[in-house]
Amino acid sequence: AAELHALRTAHPSLEVHPLDVADFATIDALAARLAGRPIDVLLNNAGVFGPKAHSEGDRRQEFGSMDYGSWAEVLLVNLMAPMK
Repeated sequence: AAELHALRTAHPSLEVHPLDVADFATIDALAARLAGRPIDVLLNNAGVFGPKAHSEGDRRQEFGSMDYGSWAEVLLVNLMAPMK
């Protein structure tokens, strides 16, 4: 984040807003703070992969032994949060 904050210093019109994308309440709070303001560029740098594949010894992504909690986190962070 140091480089990002350096950019903000160099470009006073740039705003940086940290956000936990898995926390919908903080997304709503940021949306309320930015209500009515146009956003020219939004960088959403978040993503998770989940458990490693069977080839690496982790069997939680196999048919019949899926770790649904981990899969739910992947969907939350990678799909639902950006849509929120």
